[in-house]
Amino acid sequence: EDALVWWVHNDPAGEPLNGVGGDGRSNDPFDILGDGGSDATPDDPEDASGDGDVIFIFAGDGTSSGHNLGIELKSGQQLLGHRSATLDLARVTIQTPGAAGRPNIGNASGAGVTVAANAGNGSRQGISVQGLNVVASGIAINAVAANGQGLDIALSDVVMASVTDTALVVDGTGSPNAALITQLDGVETSSASSGGMVFENVVFDADPATAGLQPVTAGPIVVGDPLTPSNVTGQGLRLHGVRGSLSVADLTVGNDGGTGLWIRDADGKAGTFAFTTLGGRLVTTGGAAVDIDPVTLNVALSEISSTGPPGSGVLLDTVAGSLMVTGTTTISGSGGAALRVANSPGASLDFGQTTVDGPSAAGIDLATNNAGLLATFDTLDVTTSAGFGLLANGSGTVNINSTSAVISAVCRARTSGLVTTRSRSSIPSLTMKRALSRVRRLPSATRGRR
Repeated sequence: EDALVWWVHNDPAGEPLNGVGGDGRSNDPFDILGDGGSDATPDDPEDASGDGDVIFIFAGDGTSSGHNLGIELKSGQQLLGHRSATLDLARVTIQTPGAAGRPNIGNASGAGVTVAANAGNGSRQGISVQGLNVVASGIAINAVAANGQGLDIALSDVVMASVTDTALVVDGTGSPNAALITQLDGVETSSASSGGMVFENVVFDADPATAGLQPVTAGPIVVGDPLTPSNVTGQGLRLHGVRGSLSVADLTVGNDGGTGLWIRDADGKAGTFAFTTLGGRLVTTGGAAVDIDPVTLNVALSEISSTGPPGSGVLLDTVAGSLMVTGTTTISGSGGAALRVANSPGASLDFGQTTVDGPSAAGIDLATNNAGLLATFDTLDVTTSAGFGLLANGSGTVNINSTSAVISAVCRARTSGLVTTRSRSSIPSLTMKRALSRVRRLPSATRGRR
């Protein structure tokens, strides 16, 4: 059976076609997106549409009027906003992207967009959500698989916010093969009270019809605002139980009270999930900016900042590949070692201009199973009264590309690998006064191994 296109325009007075009412045809659009649930009266696309249909939403009056009870999508459906969607039917372009803003979808008592794969609904395959602004009291976009049912979804040019919950959830925990993410392009969380974007048990695969896992190349992903991290409470971007490969053009995270970027491979230490960013910023208050274990990295960022995390501000465990911070890494008031790298032999990690202040343990801890690690600091300023400023015994090579690094600590440094500075090419065992042009010790400190 051929798919149908259902049209929605929430401004009958400004509608250039027919006025109030409508049956969903292109010349007589529905006035509303949904009425709060499925029923036998096909007066909105939620009721009238079937599997594989397209729901096309005009910008309308620019509000969520008529779109404010959310919508639940059926299998194979596309939910398209006029701002960015091109609707091409049988090689004839019916609608092209409009100049107006994204159509608004809201729900004051639940989710904005729901995709539910379960025993009652069956699988939800080929879902696409594009060109929309979704604001809900509950989860803005909630896609969940249960009862062994399949789920795959593509998201593009979507801005989300949640008043009381998480902005975006894709959860494939109940699917035998996890949920599939085929597109993640230009996706943004403006505000949320319980996490920005959460992906649980998902596979990133741009083309499920092709053998193997095809990398998903994403446009910008934005979670909150680095200038106002409190806009998003809880974790920023959570990728848990993931497989495949995700490459992000620019990743921007500003959040409070949770980890900014949190990644766990579905296959544990033997996993092969690959994560790439071409730029971006991670700014977190009340949590770690980065917590990754294990992942192959190809990450470039301009800033990493963590203020007051309960543990480490940056934690990298069992990572491979490279990370480069072109600007600053700043960690203050951490409850554990401020910056910790473990079990990552062969990784190349450049933290840029690095400042650590007031951790309750070591400032920088590179000491655990990091043979072959290359750790670089363009500048280094560490202040701690709770342990070593730089703990690097058992690590590979530490490069400090500065002649004015400062470590103020009870025990300044312990190393057993190669340490290089701009002033001396190599020093087999770091002696702080010789290696760095300026080192000071806290007045009450006692000398430790250096």
